[in-house]
Amino acid sequence: MIERPIYPTDLSEDQVIMQLIGAAKRHELFGIMSAHSILRRQLCLYLLISITFCSGPTKPDEIPPPITALKYDQEPNWSPNGDVIAFYRGRKEPGVSGLYLMNSDGSDLRYLVPRGRAPKWSPQGDRILYKIATDNQIYIYDVASDSSSAITSDNHQNIDPAWFPDGESIVYSIRVGSDSTAGIWKLNLTTSSARRIIQLWGRYPSISLSGTYITFIEEVGTGSSLSIANVYPDSIGNITRLVSGSQINTPYMQYPSFNNTGTNILFQADNEVLYEPREYREYRIYIYNSNGTNDDTITELVNGGVSPAWSPDNSHIIYTKFIKYEQNIVGNGYLWIMNIDTKDKWQITYP
Repeated sequence: MIERPIYPTDLSEDQVIMQLIGAAKRHELFGIMSAHSILRRQLCLYLLISITFCSGPTKPDEIPPPITALKYDQEPNWSPNGDVIAFYRGRKEPGVSGLYLMNSDGSDLRYLVPRGRAPKWSPQGDRILYKIATDNQIYIYDVASDSSSAITSDNHQNIDPAWFPDGESIVYSIRVGSDSTAGIWKLNLTTSSARRIIQLWGRYPSISLSGTYITFIEEVGTGSSLSIANVYPDSIGNITRLVSGSQINTPYMQYPSFNNTGTNILFQADNEVLYEPREYREYRIYIYNSNGTNDDTITELVNGGVSPAWSPDNSHIIYTKFIKYEQNIVGNGYLWIMNIDTKDKWQITYP
């Protein structure tokens, strides 16, 4: 049984978000930001499936032998009940790369969709959003019928899909397009109507459990910022920049996501755009936290990790271990789970 979530608070989600915005504005006023050193998505899923996720993930009894060959298992996403993890597996061998499912302990691995990436479970656990990089379109996989259908079909680069909590709408980014198309869009799945809600170079949108806030990465010049805004039916409110990449010497941030109480934002940051050769690049995972006392903090969780995601009860994160581009680091390029409280972590995917 999980005894407590991380960073407990007695405030409502809306109150915590307002504290977070207020703290960011105060720091902006004084030209500083609380920056312990931060670094690098996912829509905060909640429990709506019949089986309650009442215990955290468990370690497998037997640990397979260490690996040395660098592979890529990335973009993991937990099902709302915590039982199943969807993720992207990249391999050089033909017919292997694509969207996979496995149990939360790493067992029962199965291949789902060729070339599928960036999976996101629906809040009800009955569908999975994903993108196909080769055609730049977004799809939905229906679990019951074991079938997929495209929900975008245009000549734009449609990426970064995520759900609204009601399961009736999604958000996504158009990465390359004209001034009239680039930005973050909201798509109603019933009516198929789409509307641009953020008219700038925004990526990796994530909606809070209440559906009233959006966090995303705002690309600014050669860097980026972790930003937040109110969400209204067809628009958003004023954008507040919570963390600037230049303030933490880590210009590029990715994969932000609210936890299911709205108290924390998980994200990755890296300096990849600055450094060649690759061995000088660094990747880290951080939490931006507003604890209700006007003392917002940035906490480093993982040094050497990318594409993090929350467990449904906030007690664990799953991520890809990624320590530079070296080939001989045990577990590099594979999925790991970490207990937020104890910082204990273990590998769950292997060659």
